Amino acid sequence: MTTGNKRNGLLYIILLILVFYPQLCFDQVYINEVLPANLNGITDEDTDFEDWIEIVNHDTSVINLAGYGLSDRRNEIKWVFP
Repeated sequence: MTTGNKRNGLLYIILLILVFYPQLCFDQVYINEVLPANLNGITDEDTDFEDWIEIVNHDTSVINLAGYGLSDRRNEIKWVFP
């Protein structure tokens, strides 16, 4: 089997998995949008231009993020989910 055929076969298998088992790809929480320097966009409840992120849960069940945190530095958590 040539390299091109192996690659096409692998892509075909991945496509079948995505079509018949979509929950394998979407049962997760991920960051969908980020606005790290909000200078004139969306305001918060105090009309401040705070940085923000959008977190998406594609699972049908509630996912508890308590204790997880966000940061823009590798070894320093700057904000923890309540």
